[in-house]
Amino acid sequence: MDSFAIGAKLLLLLLSLVVHGESKGCDIFQGSWVHDETYPLYDASTDCPFIEKQFDCQKNGRPDKDYLKYRWQPTGCNLPRFNGRDFLLRHQGKSILFVGDSLSLNQWQSLTCMLHKAVPESKYQLTRVGDLSTFTFLGFNTQVMFSRKPFLVDLVKTSAGRVLKLGSTESGALWKDKDVLIFNTWHWWLHSGRKQEWDYIEDGSRTMRDMNRLVAFEKALNTWAKWVDTNIDPTKTKVFYQGVSPDHTNATSWGHSNATKDCREETQPFIGHKYRRGSPAAELVVEKVISNMSKPVHLLGVTMLSQLRKDAHPSIYGGVGGHMEADCSHWCLAGVPDTWNQLLYATLNDNKCDIFQGKWVYDPKYPLYNASNCPFIEQEFDCRKNGRPDNMYLKYRWKPTSCKLPRFRGGVFLERFRGKRILFVGDSISLNQWQSLTCMLHLAVPKAKYTLIRTGGLSTFSFPAHNVSVMFSRNAFLVDIVGEKSGRVLKLNSISSGDLWKTADVLIFDSWHWWLHTGRKQPSSDWGDRNAKNCIGETRPVMGRSYPGGRHPEEAIVENVVRKLSKKVRLLNVTTLSQLRKDGHPSAYGYGGPRATDCSHWCLPGVPDTWNQLLYAVLFPYSN
Repeated sequence: MDSFAIGAKLLLLLLSLVVHGESKGCDIFQGSWVHDETYPLYDASTDCPFIEKQFDCQKNGRPDKDYLKYRWQPTGCNLPRFNGRDFLLRHQGKSILFVGDSLSLNQWQSLTCMLHKAVPESKYQLTRVGDLSTFTFLGFNTQVMFSRKPFLVDLVKTSAGRVLKLGSTESGALWKDKDVLIFNTWHWWLHSGRKQEWDYIEDGSRTMRDMNRLVAFEKALNTWAKWVDTNIDPTKTKVFYQGVSPDHTNATSWGHSNATKDCREETQPFIGHKYRRGSPAAELVVEKVISNMSKPVHLLGVTMLSQLRKDAHPSIYGGVGGHMEADCSHWCLAGVPDTWNQLLYATLNDNKCDIFQGKWVYDPKYPLYNASNCPFIEQEFDCRKNGRPDNMYLKYRWKPTSCKLPRFRGGVFLERFRGKRILFVGDSISLNQWQSLTCMLHLAVPKAKYTLIRTGGLSTFSFPAHNVSVMFSRNAFLVDIVGEKSGRVLKLNSISSGDLWKTADVLIFDSWHWWLHTGRKQPSSDWGDRNAKNCIGETRPVMGRSYPGGRHPEEAIVENVVRKLSKKVRLLNVTTLSQLRKDGHPSAYGYGGPRATDCSHWCLPGVPDTWNQLLYAVLFPYSN
């Protein structure tokens, strides 16, 4: 089996396709700041008597107020206004714990102010024991807690000095059994001199004075990730990562020529959708670590929206250090952390889950169709017709960890895409998915006429009654491969066939399967069976949520490229769920028979049907 033959699917939704008016239908972390006279959400001096002095910029003498009057506006939807009473009712009898550094304190303080503003008549209790602060709304029995843990891993005092242990999270016992966890770390990793909190760093068996801070940060974050994967039950606890809060200590990062200038005297945010400096390296590390986790963690991507707010720091009005030292790291309250909590509120109330994380479960109602009901199915995918004797591989359904995957409704699909064109572009794995979708749609309207036309590398399956075309264009590398006198040339910087792509309403791209065609195969040891040679004889999936062989580096490349695109591309992250299906390949029952074992493509019905269910769920997020 090719090492990444499963492939990662890319879904490009064109603007003409569908627009959603709520937070579910857009990326609520992408947008701009707009002036709004109804803001702020509360007055720190009157609505929040327990506010920390360092965050109450108005009380500390800040003369301007315009920074209080900005609201975050996502690009394609509206962010629901924070409803504190609703928040408390939803979390009645529950505990919410912020774990991290003083930026976590900043967000925790913001949330307590916002909730108290909503229920000013409700009694509360604020206790501080060591590094743990607990704010309890007694009438709701709701606890909002903050645990100071600036590195997430352990910092211990020894006879030699303070040791930062990158591989240890013994204090994680406090994190267990909470209903909501919001983690954060980064701010303190860059401190040096008197502000540095450790004397030594312990990395495995090595102890050293210092090391590359970004490398140390990633090691610590992986230790935290391992703790979450080992200890968290996603059905009981929702886990968030706050994201990387930026500072504005160097004005060159936002285009100013003076490197000594900081956030002092800044009174206006950046107007627009982008920040000149781009993403900090720590943010990419966070995304990388979270993407490798087996348990769902929701990333509150607050970095970019916070980067735009150079005006919102305490500056010299932080109350700590007087007017001598500017605080360009933390945030005034009311202010930016209130928006972080609005985003937290929107995410908590959003019933979405990561539909790509889960496991395969036996379901006797499967498959979704019989290959005999699909008269145009390619011979190479019709494993039963080719003599495959077992049928258990047909009886598995993908079950996301925290929600249900909507059942595919072909009639709804065709109605929604009336007059539209759906185009798969890629290799034979794309052909596999295209073939699956045509079968699933034909099953939904078996009496509807259809046409199937193949011209060169383009196959077009049309439903005339709906004026819907589902097409497949073979372009195994996405870039051009041309025949020249000297031979076939793969042109990495050329896409002459892209004109066809412009005509589609939905584009699903795929490439990787053919890039390794020199013979490298994926060994059976990847799924933990050292006795098997390949997928021959495999009749059961790998049970559980994680694949013993882990992720492939190529998957990270796809994610990195997609992340940097200026236009929105949705990643259909089918890799892990497909890795678990060692039983789903044609094996000896494909096009070439026993002489050409196929452990790359997929039997139909089979795994690609699930890919299309996921496509359906992404296209129609409100489907029941």
